[in-house]
Amino acid sequence: MTGFWAWFHDGWEIVGALASAFAAGVALWLASRERADRQAAEKDRDEAREAQRRAELAEARREREAQARQVVLWLVHYGVPVEAISGKPVGPPSALQASVKNYSSMAILDVSIVVLDEGAEHVHSGSERSAIQPGDQWAEYTKVPPPGRDWTHAVEFRDAAGARWRRYEHGRLRSLDAAIVDTDPG
Repeated sequence: MTGFWAWFHDGWEIVGALASAFAAGVALWLASRERADRQAAEKDRDEAREAQRRAELAEARREREAQARQVVLWLVHYGVPVEAISGKPVGPPSALQASVKNYSSMAILDVSIVVLDEGAEHVHSGSERSAIQPGDQWAEYTKVPPPGRDWTHAVEFRDAAGARWRRYEHGRLRSLDAAIVDTDPG
């Protein structure tokens, strides 16, 4: 083969080699693209799982908080000295009765009434009870704190999921577990 036919034959070999190189390049590009798509899909799936886990944790926290919000504490002051004419209190009460009621649908456990020095978060242990069933109420006379400090009463308890809570006499709810954030800003 000489002349035109040799050149024609060589031209087709060159075209075939270029087409093969192009096909190999396309195959490599498709393989890398498929790998990148698979990694993106795995990343999206992992992010979706993490979002689902966070949503489940948030829902569990809301359920625990909802149960804790249904536990109330109130105080009844007995023997408060009053001014004879106006009837205004003039001194500290001589007795305090703390009452705790569980309005939730699950029992609360390890219940204790405590007296707190708010400035130092010093806890004076009060009465304790192992559990309060749903709908039950517990009332105990507590210590009358000495005057001159900012004292408050609270009930501390463990909910059905095991989380520790403190409910103050004025309604504020606080988690005592590090994993749960304070539920009231003030």
